[in-house]
Amino acid sequence: SFSAVLASPLAGLSETSVLNILAIQTSSSVEKFSAFNPECDKKIQESLSDSEWKKYHDAETLFSELRPKILSQPLTSTLDFLWNDTGYHYETLLNINVNLLSEQFDLLFELVRQTDEQGKNCAWFVEQLELARNKSSSFFGIDSDDELNLKDLSYPVEKGDGVQIMTIHKSKGLQFKYVFIFGSLTLKTLRESAGGYYCDSFGFSLTQKNGYNYFRIHEKEEELKKLRAEYNRLIYVAATRAENEFYFIGSWGPLSDNSKKQFSDFEVIVSYYYDELRSNDFAKENPRFFKPGSPFDFMTIEPVLKNEAFAACGKNIVTAPDVLIKKAEENFSVKEALEFETPVSNRRLPSMLETEGKKEETDASDLYPELNTLIKNKNDSDNEEEASDDFESDELKDELFSSSSFGTLAHEYLCAMLSNVPPEKFSAPVKLYKNLCDSDKEKASEICRKMCIQFSKTKEGMRALNNLENHEFVKPEWGYYYYKDGYLYHGFIDLIFKDDDGKYMIIDYKSNDRINSEKYIEQQRCYRDAAAKMLGVSPKDVKCKLYFLRYDRFCELDFGD
Repeated sequence: SFSAVLASPLAGLSETSVLNILAIQTSSSVEKFSAFNPECDKKIQESLSDSEWKKYHDAETLFSELRPKILSQPLTSTLDFLWNDTGYHYETLLNINVNLLSEQFDLLFELVRQTDEQGKNCAWFVEQLELARNKSSSFFGIDSDDELNLKDLSYPVEKGDGVQIMTIHKSKGLQFKYVFIFGSLTLKTLRESAGGYYCDSFGFSLTQKNGYNYFRIHEKEEELKKLRAEYNRLIYVAATRAENEFYFIGSWGPLSDNSKKQFSDFEVIVSYYYDELRSNDFAKENPRFFKPGSPFDFMTIEPVLKNEAFAACGKNIVTAPDVLIKKAEENFSVKEALEFETPVSNRRLPSMLETEGKKEETDASDLYPELNTLIKNKNDSDNEEEASDDFESDELKDELFSSSSFGTLAHEYLCAMLSNVPPEKFSAPVKLYKNLCDSDKEKASEICRKMCIQFSKTKEGMRALNNLENHEFVKPEWGYYYYKDGYLYHGFIDLIFKDDDGKYMIIDYKSNDRINSEKYIEQQRCYRDAAAKMLGVSPKDVKCKLYFLRYDRFCELDFGD
């Protein structure tokens, strides 16, 4: 990523300069790699020309200024800054080597807009882009777990020489020099076979055996008026998208005298501008207007075999499918099964840092003993997992409701409360309740609501909610990536906010049935160091507390440093 930035238009360094910088940054004399390491500046300056050093120094300044902003501003603002304020956009216009990148801005902007709308952060967005890239470049078509839904994405492309196809609704707010309107000029056919109908005047009425009654006739007239009004609005929107000219495209033929059918909008337009065309006499006098194939009709084109068509235009004749299949079988047949070794992953979950610890004696009593009757799986009562997005689908699996299941449910409620959703109005996904019956689901939900109220009355809870109300720093379920001791840790911090003393406080919810703070020291150290790195502060300025929900008890951790 570092080398990509250096070689991009944001920095503009040559390939040779980038290789020199990477060689210095990754040399054995440097303890730990970090982007724009100030310890390497002197050696880098000596290895570069004056012009290349200036580019590197400007990129370092941009990195330092932008890094803290990324954590506090919307991703759309960051992308807009990188594209317009830094001149990246103009570089794509001037430099033919990066010209194609200009077409990706609209796609990226829509993706980051949706990311902001969903409350996701920069780390999540970068990971999803990587997953989408790996998915598109996979030879075997291996499906990935990316959530960007690029196939379903719809966005306007800012490309002047392209033809854009969209619905009239999606064209609202856009302008084009020329607009062609197709397929929207005929009224929809009214439903004649429905079992009942509704209109504003009489409400709902059932269909009679003969198909019509007074209410149905009245409802049909009302529905026609609504359809006409809606089509008038659509045509107005479509026509006003054009800066210079617009064209209504459709087919029309003269009506017989005894025809009573409802005119389409296209016929209304034709009759308004060309009233003489409605006359049967005109059709007789000018037969070429209504002759099949005049002025053009695809039915008049004689059919040609595909092979002949390709041969006529000088292209290779298409090979028969069975020949291609046979060649594929010969070229790609495997006599022996290939052994596949699963590569060792350097990715870790913070929960892997947990130790056995020792259960602490406490005079506090369990405030929710009724929770024990809801927990069906007793084997993991003291093995709570972190709340995370581990649910890949909406399929309800046949799993027992365990202690960790309740922990995930409680995390969802607390996260919602710290996202301005009152506990009494929040509905958790059904899949979180596992195999609980409806009455037990309500009991579990009620316990979660009580825990939310309980937390909101603590000093820490009140401070976090106050930050939320005053738009100060507070982040529930804050995702992060952190590289430590050769492993990449990825997880979510339950809650982090700025405290009264200007330092940061991490709150990690625990729904265990026993208090055991020693078990989580290394896990919380990882949280603390990752947060400090992202916030650009010393780890000593980040405090960590465990909040045991069932006991309403906080335990502040001492890391001894």
